[in-house]
Amino acid sequence: MTVADQISGEPQDRDDTRLLRAIAQQIAGVVRAHELPATVAAQRDHVVDATRTECDRIREDLRNELGPSVAGTGLGLQAALDGLARGHAEAVGSLPARTLDEVTAAVGEIRRMIDSLQSKGHG
Repeated sequence: MTVADQISGEPQDRDDTRLLRAIAQQIAGVVRAHELPATVAAQRDHVVDATRTECDRIREDLRNELGPSVAGTGLGLQAALDGLARGHAEAVGSLPARTLDEVTAAVGEIRRMIDSLQSKGHG
């Protein structure tokens, strides 16, 4: 803020200086209040963008990693049931154990996703 000299050309006295400081503080508050909505909007946009990015990453992880794993587990269980229904227990063999391994791996993937969220400060 720029203040012109008094009309008489005399320097500002203590009372004038104190008044000008008080006015400057008020003006600064008004300017800050005027800037605040834009600052808040920019921060909100940043949070929204980060949330969208994280949702996209989780969606991709589910589609590309966890989804196929769970689908494979379902197919393995169906094959085991079909073999048992046809009386081919020996053909089923280690299929249940492999299916259990797939389920264990899927649970591990879910935990990895949760840990990834927590490490980014989401939980």
